[in-house]
Amino acid sequence: MKSAVKKLFILLVLPALIGQLQSATNNTGNSPAFIMIDLCTNGLGDSVGNFDQPRMEPDVFDIGLDIDADGTIDRWLSQESATWFGGGNSDAIFPDAFRRIYFFQLDEYVGRQAKIRFVDKSEIYYMAINAVRVCGADGVIVGNAIKNGFFEAENGLDGWNVIESSLDDVNKLIVSNGTPGSDEEYVNYSGRLLSTMTDPLSLDFTEQAVVESDAFTIPQVTSFIFGNMSGGVSEFVNIPEALFSDNQSGVYIDLGTMDSDPDGAFDPANDIALRGQWGGAPGAGRNDFFFRIHQYLRTRGQTRSGRGF
Repeated sequence: MKSAVKKLFILLVLPALIGQLQSATNNTGNSPAFIMIDLCTNGLGDSVGNFDQPRMEPDVFDIGLDIDADGTIDRWLSQESATWFGGGNSDAIFPDAFRRIYFFQLDEYVGRQAKIRFVDKSEIYYMAINAVRVCGADGVIVGNAIKNGFFEAENGLDGWNVIESSLDDVNKLIVSNGTPGSDEEYVNYSGRLLSTMTDPLSLDFTEQAVVESDAFTIPQVTSFIFGNMSGGVSEFVNIPEALFSDNQSGVYIDLGTMDSDPDGAFDPANDIALRGQWGGAPGAGRNDFFFRIHQYLRTRGQTRSGRGF
């Protein structure tokens, strides 16, 4: 896909990090915190009355958040009032079917341990997860708080624990992406995903599994950028030719240093790219994104200038 979005310019100056900087606070006094999930499923939910059968249901087919990692689910995705569940289901796994959903307003839990749990005890639904990003971490410049949140480790389930499953071999839960343009092209970035439909071409929704992450600490966000846009804002760092892309468009923060201005060229070792997005055709609604850069700044501890393209 060739995107209508070819270049975006943003000029920003990132403040020096002295002690513990907070970019914004909530009633708790903590900076914002959230968890972002790239999800493809036929069980997300639809407008009231469109289907006779319920969809997401706690501890049956849902995603849970265990605060303090004590074994008790404190928040279920289906009960998140700030997340829209009015559509977006797909029986097939393919790049355009993924939705980016969130656990919002986690600021009261900053600094506490947590686990995320995927629950599929249903024989009529499946869920496929391409990534779990704590506070929108890009996983390259800013490390993801969840171990193997992109399922890219050599052992695909490293950092994840299968609590129960109907499968004889739980390693089948990690599915490899196929060749771009083929029927086995499931995602437009990364090479693997977690799926309770282990053969995506089978449309077999009967497989079941409950999978939980290792414990992680919810960090505070000291600096981030939020924006909305449409088009191929991640194509230059997505899989080559994914969705027939020319991989020529994208958005990134071009970071300078205390001694030098941004150089106008993307450096994957230093610059922060907007990864994992495919907004669809211009005007598509699924185009929200986050950059989270606070860990990078905290490590450097210096004033940096930057601009985005």
